[in-house]
Amino acid sequence: MSIHVKLQKVQERLLADGRYATPGDFRPVLIDRALGTFDWWYYFRFLQGIVGGGMDARLWRRFDDAAWSRRAAQILHAVERCGGSVTIEGAHHIKDHDGPVVFAANHMGILDTIIVPMIALPFGHPTVVVKESLLNYPVFGPAMRACRPIAVKRENAREDLKLVLKEGQASLARGDSVVMFPQATRTPWFDAQAFNTLAVKLAERAGVCVIPIALRTDFMGIGKRIKDCGPIDRTCPVIFKIGAPIATEGRGREAQADLVTFISKALADCGVKDREESRDT
Repeated sequence: MSIHVKLQKVQERLLADGRYATPGDFRPVLIDRALGTFDWWYYFRFLQGIVGGGMDARLWRRFDDAAWSRRAAQILHAVERCGGSVTIEGAHHIKDHDGPVVFAANHMGILDTIIVPMIALPFGHPTVVVKESLLNYPVFGPAMRACRPIAVKRENAREDLKLVLKEGQASLARGDSVVMFPQATRTPWFDAQAFNTLAVKLAERAGVCVIPIALRTDFMGIGKRIKDCGPIDRTCPVIFKIGAPIATEGRGREAQADLVTFISKALADCGVKDREESRDT
C-alpha cells in the first residue's frame, strides 16, 4: 500500500466517523513479515519517514500540510507494518467544533508530536508547542522548523508562559489550532500533578475551547542511550482518544479539572497506570 493510499484511508475514516483502527485483516508485505519482529527494522521504517520529511523541508522546500500529513502517515504505517496496532477515537469532536482550539495531550514519546498533528491536520493547520532542542535534531529539525512551531526552552517557566501565550494567541487569532503537551517530560504513566495549566490559560486568554487527547504510545520505549529510540513493545497498542471540547472562559480551574479527569480516565481504560499506581507496583 502506498503512503498516499494509507493517508487517504486514515483521513477518510477520521472525516467519516471520527475513528480509525488498524484493520483486523491487515497483512504486511513479505519483507515486513520477515523482518518486522526486529526492532532495528521498525526504526529503519520509522527513519524513512523522518528522513523523507527532512528532505521535503531542506532539499525540496515543500514541507506543507500535505507533506506533513503524508510523512506522519508513513510513520503510523511503520507501526502497523512492524506488528503494532493503531486506534484513533473521537475525531468527530474536532469535526463538529467550529473554530480553532487548543489540543492538550499527555506525553509518552516522539510518536506523540508526529501523530497528534496528523489527526488535527484534516480539520485545519495546527501550531505545535515543542522543545526548542527538537529544532536542532539532525534531519528531523528542518521538517519541524518548517511546521512553524512555538519553540520553548523549558529553562524558565515564566518566559515559556509569556512566549506560548503571545504566539499561541496569534496562531488562534489567524484560525490555527494549537497542540500542546503540558508535561515537564515524557513518562509512561500519567501524573496529574505534573500536568500544568498552560493549555487552559492559553485557551482562556484566547476565548477558545480545549480539546483533550489521551494517548498511549509506549509501543516505542524510552531508550537508555538515545531517549527517542528505546525497545519496541508490540503488546502495547498505540491509542489516541479525543474528548469533547471543554469551555474555558471564566472557568479556568474547572476546565483544568475536566481536562485532567478525561485524560486520567481514558488512559486507565487503555491500561495505563497513573503515577501513584506505578509506584505501588
